[in-house]
Amino acid sequence: MFFEKLNNLHPATIYKFVSASRSLGMGCHATIYSLFLKQIGVSQDRIALLNSLFWLALILSELPTGMLADGRSRAWSIKVGMLTMFISVLSYSLAQGFWSALAAEVMIGVALAFLSGAEQAWLTDALSARDEVKSLKNVYASATVWSAAAMLIGGVAGDLMSQAFGFRMTWVLSASALLFAFGAAYRCMGTQGEPAYRLTEMQALKASFKALKLNSGLLWVVLAAMTLGFINPFNHFWNQFFEPRLHGHSLSWIWIPLYGSCALSAVIVRRLKFSRGREAAAMLGMLGLAGLGLTFVGHFPGLTCPLAITVIHEIGRGAYVPLADVFVQRRIESGYRATYGSLHSFLGRMGNMTVLASVWFFTRGIPDSESKIVSIWTVCGALLVLCILALFLFRPRSLLSEIKIKRGSLPAQS
Repeated sequence: MFFEKLNNLHPATIYKFVSASRSLGMGCHATIYSLFLKQIGVSQDRIALLNSLFWLALILSELPTGMLADGRSRAWSIKVGMLTMFISVLSYSLAQGFWSALAAEVMIGVALAFLSGAEQAWLTDALSARDEVKSLKNVYASATVWSAAAMLIGGVAGDLMSQAFGFRMTWVLSASALLFAFGAAYRCMGTQGEPAYRLTEMQALKASFKALKLNSGLLWVVLAAMTLGFINPFNHFWNQFFEPRLHGHSLSWIWIPLYGSCALSAVIVRRLKFSRGREAAAMLGMLGLAGLGLTFVGHFPGLTCPLAITVIHEIGRGAYVPLADVFVQRRIESGYRATYGSLHSFLGRMGNMTVLASVWFFTRGIPDSESKIVSIWTVCGALLVLCILALFLFRPRSLLSEIKIKRGSLPAQS
């Protein structure tokens, strides 16, 4: 009955609800992730290796799943992704070491590949069919607020669960929330987000490569996406860095301001007003905040200063994502939207895999310590800032004069 009522709501509300449900599930294990891996004997450098292989699995799955989403159904792809995510997270509760954790990570990578591109494509075409495409930026930003709030709640719940029943039950809690997300997607996401015209899988792939080849703005934003890989080491080590500084207190004291700042970043995006040609500058500015925060977060004693810098870092990275989603969606057409989203992720996420593989290679054999984490963050943050400067200097001229979107359509733009 609940899901039937939700099915009659606006597609933006459905999108936000499904996204928030998934974030709730992912948030449940976010606070204990690397602590659990440490408990089952996975060292810091092997955590980086584990996650580089996760990104490899995701990358290899990106294009086939994106083509299926355009050729078969976006809603079908989202449902399969949610179900696979539930199974893979539940299997993590049984992990005993590196290899069993890797099996679960690979399954999560495949699940995210089914979701990648399909979710954004479903929303964009659902809004386009209702002649509401101009609301896309606000919907993405609102969805980020909902998801950040859900991640916040999930992280606190997962931390409390781990204290009461241990890390493994936290994974079970996470899987339970993801099962609810699957139910929401299964009952609520219908045909309203399908393309205006249907292409075959190969036609969608060819159209995606053609768009990337002819549109310098799309190529530029792929390069920007690759630089996000430098942020990943923060995701995997923040709880190991902050836990000793809490002196026995709950990690929720870090998680709340950390993910609360993500919600704040989405509010900032909703209020940003762009004149033509300023969209790319806003993206680079937010990446700059993330890079500077990552560079300096580990160089201060105590808790207050590192936490304040972490908030700045999170605001930057949180605001970048909806801005980049809008940037891409405005430059691709309906028939190949999910396939292009997967192509974009396929190329951009190579940065994630490369950075984490490099972290493992250069730090293997070094004993686990806070100084090791700080060194990794400092190098990655500095490299991210350098990449941002290069992206600014070599941005395509087409970014200086944004073309207004025609009402009710999303034409490919240069």
